[in-house]
Amino acid sequence: MIKHITIMKTNEMKKVLIALDYDPTAQKVAEVGFSLAKAMNCKVILLHVIADATYYSMIEYSWVSGYMGFTDTDAKHLFDGGLKKAMKLYLDKSKHHLGDNSIQTLVKEGDFAIQN
Repeated sequence: MIKHITIMKTNEMKKVLIALDYDPTAQKVAEVGFSLAKAMNCKVILLHVIADATYYSMIEYSWVSGYMGFTDTDAKHLFDGGLKKAMKLYLDKSKHHLGDNSIQTLVKEGDFAIQN
């Protein structure tokens, strides 16, 4: 008996988007996402979305959680250079930590929640 083998054409991934916040687990997310992207020979994009600027100034929210060498002195960029500039610095430090200059970084503003 001859069995037919069906070969399905799959779309090959070309880019991997890694969305980062300042949670202490973000470093691991970036590292694992980067590793997977490289294994699939994909380009990498690091993204941070600013949804509500007041969130970053809340006392109980520590957005500098020791992630990839980001220090309290970097926090000054929130106030002297603007929030978007501080987020860009954060992603650039993440890119440097991953050691790949071809990584693209994006800072966007808007609602990142999934709407039902």
